Amino acid sequence: MAGRLDGKRIAVFTAPEGVEQVELTTRVERLTAEGAQLELVSFGAEQVQMFDHLDKADTKPVDVQLRGRTLTSWPSLQTDIRNAGGDWVDQEVVRDVRLVTSRKPDDLDAFCAVAIDVFAEAGGERSSEDFAASA
Repeated sequence: MAGRLDGKRIAVFTAPEGVEQVELTTRVERLTAEGAQLELVSFGAEQVQMFDHLDKADTKPVDVQLRGRTLTSWPSLQTDIRNAGGDWVDQEVVRDVRLVTSRKPDDLDAFCAVAIDVFAEAGGERSSEDFAASA
């Protein structure tokens, strides 16, 4: 059965540390279940350290770093995001072109619904509007 995101390359943005593993894995599982090919995106790090509550969990390599984008996250990350060149806002889900972000596990259903809609509408090509990558 074809997924709504077959052939789409999608970036999943996450903080470099302190991420609840379920927050990242839920997004990855739902997007890949719809057929998406994923890239992990973060700021200022080459790997993401995930946690299972207070215990360290898996690490994942980062594919792209972002600057100059509007996004949301857990409130404690707003200073890090602003220091990395992002514009942080406190909203359940934020869409910046084809970048979709959310704050916390309670936002996952809203995030996944918006993300799948945005990515299903988008073309398959990556453009300069999608990412502001840094070295």
